[in-house]
Amino acid sequence: MNSTTHSPNVVARLTGQFCARLRTATSGRRFRPSLWGGAVALAAHSRADTTAALKNVCARVIGLSADTGRVLGDAAVRAAHTLSLLTLKPGLFTADGREHAGQVWWHGLGLASATAPPQAWLSGRPGWPPRGHGQHKGSFGDVLVLGGAAGMGGAALLAARAALACGAGRVFIARLDPAEALAVDPQRPELMPRRPESLLSPAVLGAATVVCGCGGGTAVAECLPAVLADAARLVLDADALNAIAGSTALQAALLDRASRQRPTLLTPHPLEAARLLGTTTAAIQADRLAQAQALPVFQPAQLFDRRY
Repeated sequence: MNSTTHSPNVVARLTGQFCARLRTATSGRRFRPSLWGGAVALAAHSRADTTAALKNVCARVIGLSADTGRVLGDAAVRAAHTLSLLTLKPGLFTADGREHAGQVWWHGLGLASATAPPQAWLSGRPGWPPRGHGQHKGSFGDVLVLGGAAGMGGAALLAARAALACGAGRVFIARLDPAEALAVDPQRPELMPRRPESLLSPAVLGAATVVCGCGGGTAVAECLPAVLADAARLVLDADALNAIAGSTALQAALLDRASRQRPTLLTPHPLEAARLLGTTTAAIQADRLAQAQALPVFQPAQLFDRRY
């Protein structure tokens, strides 16, 4: 998803399609005349920066910021379908955009793809390669889930079950509550419980994908130095992010991990992101992509918002 620039004659080519789609979407509904003003503005637009014109139309017709997904003013249209021309606009997929855009259609109008780097990537369902008859659980990698402090064991359990559902070969769950550390999950008995200390060696961490923080409470901070240093691939969630936000030593370890280009996925919700950046949830929600890009590890690490 990004921005691009095209010559003014693009406007003439797309206006008819745009207005026809808009009439279809709004047929039988009563909207203010100013909503059609956006289409008129598009038809009359003669500047070279056509993408800026389209963003202006998005704001005027839908009432939604094309960049941030924020509702502009008192209300915005809740569309069944939204046609995005030339590029997919980030605001259609973040903040309030998902509730207001409906099903998003895209048309590139036959023009060359943008050369500017994208602002974000849309993650879809991964394609699962077929599995051979001779393969087994050892063929599909190990996942270690570290979390589940006292009273929060369900978070780690849900993460471990999800790893199995996504095709992981072996899934180990290490709950930080000593009373539950070795409990067997009756719904997914193939999950292998372990005590956390048994999974924190460089050899074990270096051969697995580690999910750390789910319901970990303050206890998860003790696991993080080893995890940040040695995990082959790492997902940092919930209380692991809170621990990092409150510790300059752990922040330095995360940056060191990023400098070594170790695959790392951060999954903050708005409050956790605010703690990492030392700001407020309101500031995060005002421009979620810009705030994500402000994180020092944005380039080497990837971010995924848990608020679906």
